Amino acid sequence: ATAALFVNPNNQKKFVLTHYFIPEAKADDFYNDGGKSNPERVNYRELAAKNLVTICPGNEIDTGIVAEWFLKLFTEKNIVPLHIGFDIWHAGSLKNDLSNIFGANVLERIPMNFGSLSGAMASLESDLKFKKLNYNDNELTRRCISNVAVKVNNLGQTMPVKVYRSGNRIDGAVAIFEHEDNSGGIVVRLRHRMQAERFIV
Repeated sequence: ATAALFVNPNNQKKFVLTHYFIPEAKADDFYNDGGKSNPERVNYRELAAKNLVTICPGNEIDTGIVAEWFLKLFTEKNIVPLHIGFDIWHAGSLKNDLSNIFGANVLERIPMNFGSLSGAMASLESDLKFKKLNYNDNELTRRCISNVAVKVNNLGQTMPVKVYRSGNRIDGAVAIFEHEDNSGGIVVRLRHRMQAERFIV
């Protein structure tokens, strides 16, 4: 999943634009009763028709298609990213694609650990409670947020984990967590998994 966060410097209200990328094989598993890669039975073809999801041919996410999404924000909406955060796990080719488009100086590695995500989770909880975050009622983002449970370590720090079962996706929520600690300007951050079997996290 990708998430672009826009912050109003006057009132600190936030708008987040999320988009999802699904391998064609996973999308078509909706039509397979025994489809293990789509346990939530999400009709990704229907969501693609609503422009919420891009379906990539084959069994893996095409990182070039993901990079094109960011490029369209620039070419069509004149949005220049201040930061593009990424999870280093299997993000090598995507990192290169984004670096070639926007320059390496905008890229920022986001560790997936308690120290990195604890404050962001508290910020998102507060933003949702006080209606400071507008995610455009994206139904897939709403599903991802509802699938999040909280894991707490012995220091009282928190990080997101899946609730219910391992197949439920939370990547859209985590994409938002990864930029929630930023307080101004235009921030664009990214969460992405290249391999199809690891894209649903």
